[in-house]
Amino acid sequence: MKIIKFDAYEGAALVQQDSGNTVQIIVPFDETGNKWIAGDDLLAYIKDTLDPADQPKTERGENAAEIQAMVQEASPIPTNGIPPEQVARSERDMRISRIEWRVSRYRSQKDLGLTTSDSEQTFKSILEYIEELRNVTEQSGFPNNINWPTEPK
Repeated sequence: MKIIKFDAYEGAALVQQDSGNTVQIIVPFDETGNKWIAGDDLLAYIKDTLDPADQPKTERGENAAEIQAMVQEASPIPTNGIPPEQVARSERDMRISRIEWRVSRYRSQKDLGLTTSDSEQTFKSILEYIEELRNVTEQSGFPNNINWPTEPK
């Protein structure tokens, strides 16, 4: 088995199996939900996903190190002609737009004197989350290594 490419933006590993077949494997997030699985976890996931007849024949540790190196070197932002800053800002804007409806709903419910769907504390958490998203451009790793804030429930 050989990892040909790891696209950290899409979370996809392009794997060439020992049989010569090339497959794309979508990689899941780790338990934090903020980054792709890596290292031994990634190797185990790929092995579990592959056809049992085409399992890697090299030692697990060697493959894990190779995969880990590829994940660490992979840019989380595609470089296919789109500036990384533009891609990161688009991701940020998409995350903001996914939650802004809750701000609008809360304010409308308050203006109408209705019971709000979100508590005041949750509403403030949402506003803080949006502000953290707006400030990702100030992170030292921007645009290639962004620590995305966790969306409030």
